[in-house]
Amino acid sequence: MKMNKIFLQDNTIRDGFQQIGIKKDISTAISTIKILNTLNIDSVEIGMCSSNFDFNIIKKKINALDKNKKPVILTRLKDYDINKSIKLKSLFKNTKIKLLIPISDLHIEKKLKKTKEQFLEDIIYFQEVLHKHKILIDVCLEDATRADPIYLFKILDICNKYQNEFVTIADTVGFCTPEEYGELINTIYKKIIILKLVSIAITILVYLLQIQFQE
Repeated sequence: MKMNKIFLQDNTIRDGFQQIGIKKDISTAISTIKILNTLNIDSVEIGMCSSNFDFNIIKKKINALDKNKKPVILTRLKDYDINKSIKLKSLFKNTKIKLLIPISDLHIEKKLKKTKEQFLEDIIYFQEVLHKHKILIDVCLEDATRADPIYLFKILDICNKYQNEFVTIADTVGFCTPEEYGELINTIYKKIIILKLVSIAITILVYLLQIQFQE
């Protein structure tokens, strides 16, 4: 697939609302979504669904979002989260599921307490689950810039075998300089012909430091 445009995804509602000092109530989120509706963006990362409370809040957020903007659910590799996201997808057909896949040694071995081979099995398992539902997904490779390059390409090869539209190479903790990040993207780009991935998304995070609404 030849890419001839830049696709813009806004992360204010999900990632931005994690910042200290930001009001996190639903009314603030809805007010923010109304602003996003006026912008020329393609999709909005609307939240993570890891509880019934999240499920109901996300439904309200999606209902507030313009129909021409795609809501994106960031989803961990957990059965409960995946099933809730699939249910949201069944209710809102335009919804995109984005798998959050941390791939650095630090994340896998210290945070998740798994071996890299065990985690590869998890990735394949959940890709299979979503593939059986015929769901085209996005993948976010968290902390990709600190990952073992050989392991990174193993995961990209897995992504190639399933229905993945965008693969995000995330510099989660700001580990890379712009030059180093560009070199990594160039290395991946040179192998796209071999991998035949649909697209590689470069993540650029821009935070709004303060949001104020007048009552």
